[in-house]
Amino acid sequence: MILSKREEQVLTLCAVGLSAKEIADKKNISPETVRKTISNIKLKIGLQKATELVAFYYCRLMKMDFMEFREQVLSVILLFLISIMEISCNQTDNFTRRTRTMYRTEVRAKKRFYKHQI
Repeated sequence: MILSKREEQVLTLCAVGLSAKEIADKKNISPETVRKTISNIKLKIGLQKATELVAFYYCRLMKMDFMEFREQVLSVILLFLISIMEISCNQTDNFTRRTRTMYRTEVRAKKRFYKHQI
């Protein structure tokens, strides 16, 4: 992926957290030019979000394949969400079991109580 010199500079400044206005002030260009440059970079790389752009920059810096990194991150997030759902379902099942057990215990107690009343 070949980026122009300006795109490289804007990408670097964006990755360290500068806003479009701060980058514009630093490079003596308009904020709109910065936004357009960032948009062009994302288009060239095939990204949609600024956070992906930052991740791309650091992956490149560490000589990592960004797409592989992205897949791994998505896999971890998916695994995390599935784990949360599993825990949530187990807690619901446990609550249901406890509720049923309490209900049965209550019914048995009432039966014993009414037996003794007769």
